[in-house]
Amino acid sequence: MSILTSALPSFVCVDGEKFEINTDFKVYLSLESIIFDNSVSVYRRTAKILALCYKKLPSSLDGALEALMEFYAGGSDMQKKYDDGRKDNGRVLSFEEDAPYILSSFLTEYGINLLTAHLHWWEFLALLKGLRPSCRLCEVIKYRTVDLSKIKNREQRKFYARQKRLYALKRFEGDGEIAENLLKIF
Repeated sequence: MSILTSALPSFVCVDGEKFEINTDFKVYLSLESIIFDNSVSVYRRTAKILALCYKKLPSSLDGALEALMEFYAGGSDMQKKYDDGRKDNGRVLSFEEDAPYILSSFLTEYGINLLTAHLHWWEFLALLKGLRPSCRLCEVIKYRTVDLSKIKNREQRKFYARQKRLYALKRFEGDGEIAENLLKIF
């Protein structure tokens, strides 16, 4: 399915039945803080996520989570690309920690103020993926992902090591399969 030629989905299929979901990008941005809230049990976090995303909950919770993860990834085609092509190098993006970079990058690149915008989650993902490498968010991600062993120049390696430490994301002990599956996408 192409987001340019088809209407963006407002539902997911669970066991052959369509279930309407919330498609507002801000809902999906908030999932990260729910997932890592270790003051709440994994069961309550899962229930909160499902309640935020589904208008009516499917009877199969496993099916509901699987469909939600596919939607979160931007569809089955995108989920397959992430599963096939991504090395497990840890998180490189945090919607919570990188909020200022995301906000400024969208405003600079697209003239979109995310504080007032109304975007479908997949529209947000497409715009996020389309950011130019020179935008601040992409520069920060580059610092996090640079392979220091491939930098031969000592001064450059020192610079990138410092930037890597400066922009490192907080380490979380995310328990539960939901955290692992949702966050491996980013």
